[in-house]
Amino acid sequence: PYNNQYANAQLQMMQQREKEQKRQKGLNTAALIVTIGAGIAIIGSFISPRGARGAKDAAEAINKVDIVWKDMKNAKNKVAPLDSPTTNRSLQEEFKKLIDNSNLSQKAKDWSGYKDSSELIFLYGYGGTGKTYVAEQYAQEIGAIFTKIKYPDLGSIYKDAASIRVNNLFKEVTEFANKNPDRQIVLCLDEVDALIRKVDESSHGKEEASKVRAAVLTGIDELKQNTKNVRVVMTSNYHPESGVIDDVIKRRLNKNIEVKLPDAPQMKALFEMYLKDIKAISPEFYNSAEFKSFIDSMVKDGYSSGEVDVIAHEASSIFSSKLKGVPDDQIEKYKFSMEYLKKAKELKGQAASKTNDTMKRGK
Repeated sequence: PYNNQYANAQLQMMQQREKEQKRQKGLNTAALIVTIGAGIAIIGSFISPRGARGAKDAAEAINKVDIVWKDMKNAKNKVAPLDSPTTNRSLQEEFKKLIDNSNLSQKAKDWSGYKDSSELIFLYGYGGTGKTYVAEQYAQEIGAIFTKIKYPDLGSIYKDAASIRVNNLFKEVTEFANKNPDRQIVLCLDEVDALIRKVDESSHGKEEASKVRAAVLTGIDELKQNTKNVRVVMTSNYHPESGVIDDVIKRRLNKNIEVKLPDAPQMKALFEMYLKDIKAISPEFYNSAEFKSFIDSMVKDGYSSGEVDVIAHEASSIFSSKLKGVPDDQIEKYKFSMEYLKKAKELKGQAASKTNDTMKRGK
């Protein structure tokens, strides 16, 4: 009897296991059917009109360039005037020629043969010299509508998307310019090196780089043909003769202007501007022999306007830390001195002329 019971128990267990296996197999089959059905539904969504629109919207999102226009006649967009002491004198003179020519009467333009459509200005100089800011100053001077585009705004991980975005950029600028024929338009292509550099045939990604460069060339030519009120300003840390800039694009540049490192008068004006909120500085401070000597050393070492900003900010931070815990009625006893600027330069000073070699002219 015991053996019979054991045999029956074993039989029941085997039957139960077979049922469970069949049930699991059925579940797996059902899951597979659902998965296949979902896949078909997804594919169908792309084939259907609604799915096609979704795919088109996705493609447009990838290829879209976000352009922010700034009307430089608007007070909230104002920057320092081009003839400000904070702008290098030689730079002022270069832009004055451009502005004077663009303001000629039509008869004067015809008489002189001057063509002002689609100016292509190449601003080059060490990093931190304020090239993009100068482009805004120029736009403000001619009362233009301004926009700035950087390479990251155009680059993409998707194949061919970068060149398509460059094409779309120039199309949008052309449309905007023709909708505003009575206004000057300034398009600033900031840090343009990645778009117009020579393509090394042995380099990785040469095909995509060539397409982007071709798109820039085509866009510039179409701007010249289809608009009369667009100025393109390119900014670069590279000298036009450095060997980095593509020769075909270089031939299209109407004007090469170097944004130089600050001279002594500009350096002084920059420090006055960046330190203006420090009430502990008296007017006599900027006329002291020690401050003038400091300025001369900054100019000699080749510091940029961006670095002046950093040093001034750091000096203010060091000085303010000295006032921690000082009662308000005692604060005026503490004066800002040259020691704070010297310390800031020691901590933050990295002269552009010593840390940036992109201005080499090449052979």
